[in-house]
Amino acid sequence: MITNIKTPKFKLIQSIDILNSDINREVSLPHVDRMKKLILKNGFADAIKVSPSGSKFISIEGQHRVQALVSLGVKEIPCLIIDWVDSQNKVNEFQQFIIDLNASNKTWSIIDYIKSYAKVGDENYSYLLKKIREAKGLISAGAVASMYSGERRGNSILKKGDYFPCDEVFSDRIFSECLDLVSRCGKDKVTFRFINNLSVRIQRNSLSKRRVELLSFLVNEASKDLSMGREIPKSDEFFSSWFDELLRQFNEDK
Repeated sequence: MITNIKTPKFKLIQSIDILNSDINREVSLPHVDRMKKLILKNGFADAIKVSPSGSKFISIEGQHRVQALVSLGVKEIPCLIIDWVDSQNKVNEFQQFIIDLNASNKTWSIIDYIKSYAKVGDENYSYLLKKIREAKGLISAGAVASMYSGERRGNSILKKGDYFPCDEVFSDRIFSECLDLVSRCGKDKVTFRFINNLSVRIQRNSLSKRRVELLSFLVNEASKDLSMGREIPKSDEFFSSWFDELLRQFNEDK
């Protein structure tokens, strides 16, 4: 029988003493508005999970509810104090605790994970975040991540904090070529699935010394198809046959 399970202490804490954590996901104002409506309708039968930080407290789980309560004029917020997680000296452990606790509530997106690991100083994640911002919404965070991780979908390694670019220089080239294609043709025609498939297939292609040439050839052929009013692959099966046929043509031409 387990008898040493850690449990939090309950306390009413002044709202001004509850701070957000930099390594948690960013606050979503629409989600705060949803929380406000629910609180006005049902009351607040809950408690915010916090960690002590000097004379203040860091919200571990419930930052949207805190913002909603503050906007409704609540001065004291019911909290559960989790004092066994060190937010000051064990940042990685604290970050993983936040991810585990929050991911079971409102699902974290790829960009949430990337921003969180970038906040704790991981240079690989910081660079990936930089490229996502450069894409300015033309290419999704998941598609950019696939360019650099080589993972087909899901980015499980990235979510665990173990992301390392498979070939940053070549990934930069994929990013540049794809961003140019989307900018010219539109993201409704150059879909996430196409970019994802292209990135993974070409990262894994055995023609390592000619990958740059192959990339340019494929992007150029996609651009030609679109300019002539033809669709480029949107399904995995269609992409596979499209890629294999163009790879055959590329090898014959060389």
